Amino acid sequence: MKFDKKIDFAVLLSVTNANPNGDPLNGNRPRTDYKGFGEISDVCIKRKIRNRMQDLGHEIFVQSDDRRGDDCLSLKDRAKFLEKIKLQDEFARVACETPGVYVPEDCMGKWMKAGEPLGVIIDALEGVTRETVTAPYDGLVFSQRSYSAVYPGTLIARMYIPGKDGGKA
Repeated sequence: MKFDKKIDFAVLLSVTNANPNGDPLNGNRPRTDYKGFGEISDVCIKRKIRNRMQDLGHEIFVQSDDRRGDDCLSLKDRAKFLEKIKLQDEFARVACETPGVYVPEDCMGKWMKAGEPLGVIIDALEGVTRETVTAPYDGLVFSQRSYSAVYPGTLIARMYIPGKDGGKA
């Protein structure tokens, strides 16, 4: 196998009065090299990239427990779950159109009718509802956003749609 799209990069950052990557084996003190300069582990960098991609609405296979978008407790469970939903026309991605704070309805793992609310987007400054996000199809909500800050196009939920039509609204 030839890797012809490999990308290498370097990151330089400055942190003042903060700990960008604590070492849990050393009392969560900042990681440092032998000269006393701070270090960030490769695992931390990968997690920061995954979190950012997840915030942008991309599906992430390796999810941290506090940002999990499904009920899968392991990668094996997630792989088995996704195995059942292989074809593109069998699921739908639901995104919001308005920035704000997402407040979800309790619909994870439930069958929803087209037009039923999945949650609302609230203006953080004024406290008013700016958008009601609704199910575009009849189907099962198998993944729902739990992280509250959203932007236009942010993934809110994924739904399993039985059949090609899926009962589109």
